[in-house]
Amino acid sequence: MTSHSSLGTMQRNALSQYFGRKEFTPEEVAELDYCVVLHLPKIGDKGIALIRSWLRQYGLDLGNLPLQGNEYPHHRLRTRLQQAEVLLRKHGYRIEPP
Repeated sequence: MTSHSSLGTMQRNALSQYFGRKEFTPEEVAELDYCVVLHLPKIGDKGIALIRSWLRQYGLDLGNLPLQGNEYPHHRLRTRLQQAEVLLRKHGYRIEPP
């Protein structure tokens, strides 16, 4: 598998939780939508930056990136969506990208 050494522990753990396994490839992460990664637990702007930097080492990037300077304009909506996701996961639902 690919080395995750340049990926932060928090980002590595969030991605591992999303994939349901410890090992994942940069190609798998690059297939994810920007908004999906942004909504992972404990991933914010810095986490996104670290993940994107890690992906760039392999010539990859996240899909559906926002316009420059407009990372996520609806912070309140983002918070509510994260809370809803936590609640759904708590009750056994699996959250998957469309």
